[in-house]
Amino acid sequence: MPDSTSPRPGADSTPAQAPPRSARPFAVADLDMDVVREEFTALARRIADGKLAEQERSELMRILHAEGKGLTQSQIADLAAITQQAVSLAVRKVPAVDLDGSDAPWLVGRLLGIADRLVAAGSTRPAASELLAFRLSSGRTPFTPPSIAQLCALLERDLRRPGAPSAARTAYADVKGLLAAVELPDSLGRAPDAWNRLFRARARQSLALAESA
Repeated sequence: MPDSTSPRPGADSTPAQAPPRSARPFAVADLDMDVVREEFTALARRIADGKLAEQERSELMRILHAEGKGLTQSQIADLAAITQQAVSLAVRKVPAVDLDGSDAPWLVGRLLGIADRLVAAGSTRPAASELLAFRLSSGRTPFTPPSIAQLCALLERDLRRPGAPSAARTAYADVKGLLAAVELPDSLGRAPDAWNRLFRARARQSLALAESA
């Protein structure tokens, strides 16, 4: 009787091979700390960008709602592709509006925000600064020292009118004082970073004045 331990006819008599050993365990010594630091920095930047984008979206929703531009919460929700409940929560929040900034795009953005508020608060008589503010913000007129000086002159004319919001006068005086210490470039150009800061400052200034009314 054949030995039960003998290989069957035709069977491979090669001994079974042990499975390959797994890769060497992870070791901290293998890491390039500069690469790890760069990765953490990149992740932190993405987190910060996400928080900033969320804040700016909330600010824009509050502006559209506060300025009475004819947009309901439902319409804003459709435009932003979020729920109406999220819009309702955003417009109810009234955090302190951060207006700190002293570079040229930021200060020019604040001037446009003041112009926005004067237009919104005006009566049947149009604001003197309305047309130029529109042309500047739409890119039809470039941001240059002469055009910015002209905008300031028109804003000052609007702010001298009876009924001009006192908060707008205070904001303008603040911006004008900061502008005096800034060397304005020949043109702000169309650099995305500059325009993002300009838009953000405009939105925040307009919002701050709307909430102080």
